[in-house]
Amino acid sequence: MTMKGLFVFLICIMPNLVYPNDFSGFFVGASINNDKNEFNLISKKVSGVPYGWEINSDDRDLSFKLNTGYNKIFDSKILLGIELGYNHSNNDQKKDGICITISEDCPITTFSYPVKFTNEKDLSIAGRFGYLITPKTLFYISGGYVKARIKADYYNELGTSVTDTESDNLSGQRYGVGFEHFLWENLSLKGFFSQVNFKGENFLTHADSTYEVTTDFNTVDLDFQSLNIGINYHF
Repeated sequence: MTMKGLFVFLICIMPNLVYPNDFSGFFVGASINNDKNEFNLISKKVSGVPYGWEINSDDRDLSFKLNTGYNKIFDSKILLGIELGYNHSNNDQKKDGICITISEDCPITTFSYPVKFTNEKDLSIAGRFGYLITPKTLFYISGGYVKARIKADYYNELGTSVTDTESDNLSGQRYGVGFEHFLWENLSLKGFFSQVNFKGENFLTHADSTYEVTTDFNTVDLDFQSLNIGINYHF
């Protein structure tokens, strides 16, 4: 079963399940996220040192997340859980490349053809380990696996039109810390800070662009820091 299929399965069976008014059991939720996104593309490295073209960019955007999962409480204080998430974002940013080392791949020091990176969406699965300060207030840490769809658009010299596009699915890790507090009988407020890291090899090497190098060395590093606030509904 795929991650998306498991997500749909949990949502379908949850209305038939009833649990006491606490954090144990199934839940669904939604959140709005303030994301800081950092993209770094290096055409290649020689002896571990960046060589050739490099593109660095960072910005802040909003994204929206849906989640579902299951919690189990032990000894009235310890919580273990699992959570599936779907995140939709418009995290895009357009930057020019800079030549770190003059070579056949980049014969000039600056290059005015911008590239825009976009993190379109991602799916995640993570474990949760928490401690109940009170029966209605939870602090927890979380860590897991993320699969994201990353797109790069190459622009003309003026940056007004896209000349080529390349997309790839990248795998990464997500970890963070959060809290949750019951507001009403089944509804809780949540806040969460997370860090997500992706790394892709041989990325953006086949597009029709000057950033394409003679051999497939392109490496992209992506780091997302996200501050989330939202609600969960507990069954």
